[in-house]
Amino acid sequence: QRRPNGEISNPLKNLITKMRDEQQHLGPKTACYELGITGPDFDLPLYNVADENRRMAGPCLSHVSFKLYDGHVHLSALYRSHDYRHKALGNLLGLARLQACVANEVSAPIGTLVVFSTYAWVSGSKTPLRQLLKTIRSFEDEKEAS
Repeated sequence: QRRPNGEISNPLKNLITKMRDEQQHLGPKTACYELGITGPDFDLPLYNVADENRRMAGPCLSHVSFKLYDGHVHLSALYRSHDYRHKALGNLLGLARLQACVANEVSAPIGTLVVFSTYAWVSGSKTPLRQLLKTIRSFEDEKEAS
């Protein structure tokens, strides 16, 4: 990422360096690291705003937040919209890999991964989802009957 003064900045590298430094100096103290809204050193560009070929406005992933809590690296992610049939599994895998990378870089175990979707949907045919819900409801009915 290029800063206004022309200097190149790597927000993820800066975040890892800060986490590593604070972990060494503060021990197991809780700390929070944001990517997305905290300024030029930690703002992680998720797409090229100059790309005129986008059919949808902005990226689905809006914000990620790393926490160093109880010696573990925890990650929370905020999605503005999420297609749970075609995109969620790949998104979760990518976030888990990002979390593992950061945890590895700061020599800390992986903690929880939490994903918030402000708008979520299942695209395509609803038949498999309806069948799944029917099966779950039948288990609930059996449990209530016993």
